[in-house]
Amino acid sequence: MSQLRTVDVQEILARAGEALAAACGKMLKLGNVEVLSNDDRRNFIARATAHYVDGSARSVIVKATRSPTYNPTAANLLQASGLAKEWVACAFLAAHASGRGHGSALLAGDVAKGVVVFEDLGKHLPSLVDPFSREPRRRPSGR
Repeated sequence: MSQLRTVDVQEILARAGEALAAACGKMLKLGNVEVLSNDDRRNFIARATAHYVDGSARSVIVKATRSPTYNPTAANLLQASGLAKEWVACAFLAAHASGRGHGSALLAGDVAKGVVVFEDLGKHLPSLVDPFSREPRRRPSGR
């Protein structure tokens, strides 16, 4: 694998905060940041709290690509970027299978910077892919 780019955590959080604020229409600040990834991962991953001006707050997961070749205008973006694939898959599931517990909801993103913000499903999960790897929930009979 090629050398991964070094990320500026504050820059990523600023882009994530701007994208989330634009998506929800509320001013916010990201705080209580906990970096979850290490320097060997192809994506930067952090847990943060979105503190809204109305006093509400929610936990989010921020992901950013570390690929040195990430190009949001590339014709082959979906083939070349794992983060772009994840973004499209989450958007597809949200549009076609919402409310079915398929994983973390996509809340916002900045395609130019390669940053996405997801719903945080909780510290109790070992990873965001955990809900995908578990047995499906059984529905009560008669449904």
